[in-house]
Amino acid sequence: MLVVFDVYVMGWSVTLQTLLDLGASPNYRDSKGLTPLYHCMLNVASSAHCAQMLLHDHAEVGYRDTAGWTEVHQVCKSLYMSLALSFARWHF
Repeated sequence: MLVVFDVYVMGWSVTLQTLLDLGASPNYRDSKGLTPLYHCMLNVASSAHCAQMLLHDHAEVGYRDTAGWTEVHQVCKSLYMSLALSFARWHF
């Protein structure tokens, strides 16, 4: 499972697309209950394209961390506006 999260977070978009094409879920959860999309939002600069791919593949939005923050909070905090618009397009 760690390898799957590394692919999402490190921005390896070709590998990510292959995993999604083979049926990998964009909604895997780590031991804290957070998804790859949430982790992408923590490092938006290197993984924005992967986050957009996850959103396109119906990644669920709304998982909360221990502070109550969601993916939307993280992307707004990063001020990465094109990705914030992707959220709006795919989920609202």
